[in-house]
Amino acid sequence: MNLEQAVDSGMDMVNHVQYVYSILKRNKTDGSIDFKDSANLAVIKFLKTHQVVIDPTLGVFELAFRSVNDSITDIEPNFSTLPDPLKQLFINFGSSNPQQIARGKKIMESFTQVVGELNKNHITMVAGTDMGFPGYSVFRELELYVSAGLTPMEALQTATIVPARVMKMENASGSLEAGKNADIILIEGNPLQNIRNIRNVKTVIRNGSMYDPGALHTMAGFQ
Repeated sequence: MNLEQAVDSGMDMVNHVQYVYSILKRNKTDGSIDFKDSANLAVIKFLKTHQVVIDPTLGVFELAFRSVNDSITDIEPNFSTLPDPLKQLFINFGSSNPQQIARGKKIMESFTQVVGELNKNHITMVAGTDMGFPGYSVFRELELYVSAGLTPMEALQTATIVPARVMKMENASGSLEAGKNADIILIEGNPLQNIRNIRNVKTVIRNGSMYDPGALHTMAGFQ
């Protein structure tokens, strides 16, 4: 069953951008995608008409396609703080085969291009991570969305007000308004100027209670 068949069967949200990619027409020589092609315009129209929500999970593909010879801190600058069992898991996540690496790079570029095109066409996207770095993978996901062409504000909204609307919880969550749940992170720096500033979390407020993120990480075995 492909994405279109699944949606026709009643699915209204699809995880993983690969399922959008798989139904797009691609150049047989280099795998590139012409979004002006009538077949691909039809795919975008299908997604819009059916109001399908896409959860791209770009971060897990970045991990899967990476070269294990490259520094993993390029993807996750906080790698050294992870608990040792997680370090061992992620350091070997990827490939050492040159052909697989080259193929994965092209696919990742296409996946990123697809996310940018979905955003241009106002297809609803929410930030999801699948298997990523615990505590940090949402940050990386948002960074990848910006690299795909989303503005920092658009990227932030995929993790805040947009999923609240999708889940019909926008009256209680997703934005800073009087009467809504006090689920907030306070960060140092402006993520609208540089999305990586989203990583500088200084205080977490959950349901009105304040928490120190450093203490929480220590409790979970992070350094």
